[in-house]
Amino acid sequence: MITTVILDFDGTLVSSLKGIHACFQEALAISGYGRPSLAEVRMTVGLTLEESVSILTNGQCDDAQLKEPHPRRVLMVGDTEADILFAKNAGLRSCWASYGYGDEAVCKALAPEFILPDIARLPGLIQSINSPEQAESRGWG
Repeated sequence: MITTVILDFDGTLVSSLKGIHACFQEALAISGYGRPSLAEVRMTVGLTLEESVSILTNGQCDDAQLKEPHPRRVLMVGDTEADILFAKNAGLRSCWASYGYGDEAVCKALAPEFILPDIARLPGLIQSINSPEQAESRGWG
């Protein structure tokens, strides 16, 4: 008799493949490589980023060519205390997604740099952060 069911999230309940595909297409095109097909990206799901990049570039791009972004140029958006702490511990910019499941008092006490009330506002937030005025006034440039 089954009394408990545990479901994997990605691939079972939802699919992030289209998003992964879009990211690989954009990142590889910007880096001078071809845009992989959805089928090509699907074959790399579950591999490490390095393995996926090597496969999708036919071995033309290896670990040594992958560039880590500067931590202060990375925005971690998450809805819980763990997400904010992850960002802070990694030296990343932190943004609390207040529409999620995190406890408001706990998350605000961690002083995330930004609070996002709705995911639809993320592009505007990034644009605001990246504006020359913001960069200069906060020393982010």
